[in-house]
Amino acid sequence: MFRFLSALLLFLLSGCQPGSPADHLLDDYLKRISRVTEMETPIQAEFTYPVLPPLKQRIYDIPDIRMKALAALNLLECPRLSKVVAYRNSSLGRQMLPSQRLHYEKELLNELGDCIHYLQETEPKSEVLPELKSISEQKQKQLPAIRWNALLGNVELSDQLVLRPESLPEEHTGKTGTLNALLYLNGYLPDQTLSPPYSRSEMERQLQQLTASHYSGQLLRSAIKLTETLNTVADLLEARLKQRPLCPNGRLMPAAERLQNVFHLLYASQIQGYLSRIYREGSEWRSAMKHLLEQLPAPPSPAMQHYLNQITSDNTPDSVWYQLEQAVKRHTSAWQAVLSECNLMPAHR
Repeated sequence: MFRFLSALLLFLLSGCQPGSPADHLLDDYLKRISRVTEMETPIQAEFTYPVLPPLKQRIYDIPDIRMKALAALNLLECPRLSKVVAYRNSSLGRQMLPSQRLHYEKELLNELGDCIHYLQETEPKSEVLPELKSISEQKQKQLPAIRWNALLGNVELSDQLVLRPESLPEEHTGKTGTLNALLYLNGYLPDQTLSPPYSRSEMERQLQQLTASHYSGQLLRSAIKLTETLNTVADLLEARLKQRPLCPNGRLMPAAERLQNVFHLLYASQIQGYLSRIYREGSEWRSAMKHLLEQLPAPPSPAMQHYLNQITSDNTPDSVWYQLEQAVKRHTSAWQAVLSECNLMPAHR
């Protein structure tokens, strides 16, 4: 009975190891390379992790334009506008989330436009018209910043972008919900109709899709974990070749055969497929993010601009995706050197 309980405990503990299966696979790959090459794992240069800036650096400070002109306007002339303005001054209106603020501002601009048009038709000399037009123009100028804050000042997308401690799981990643939400927001931002599918309730539902998973943060972690592992393996292989030959005079040695087995059993058979998946999903995700950012003004701070470059660019040196590409090239080159020395390249067989 004691043995059974001990075995059960070991089983349960083994199933509670932190990290995803991909993390364990990459760790195993690195350990085996270190063991076969008889080289200690080197300390990697510090990776520049993308860190989401604090709220003050990622949102615009938007002055609150009060509708003083409404006091001079007969409430019966534009009742819908009056209702919208009254909501802003209510307790709920003063506590609006950034996403709710965006929907409200769209609604306000629509009602301002309708009211201005109505007064131009019925009371063209109304003294309140110029002030309403001025307010409408100011609100239009603020709208891009309000759009920005609705996304990057809101918890839903911000939480998605926070780097997670573990890589993507094998399934139930939240990919579909995340990409669908980003696609929806890409259409919602410029829309002014406020009619389905761009209603307040649908917009909130789509934002909830972003809170249902940590897909973006786990995808970024997957790319970083791959980069670190591939670079460290390249370090080990390069150091081993520099120290002494794996195959003296081209003679195949047991260590080289074991190294080849690790390459085929782990990298070629498992890690390459995972790498292709991260490449593919990373491309889809970056495309969705870039299209969304095209609907927005420039970031409000250099820190936010730098952060977005790190996670969406594939051609800036400190971006996650550029560094992954460089790590793959270096890892491939290191293996080519090993396999060539031992006449194990496909062309030699």
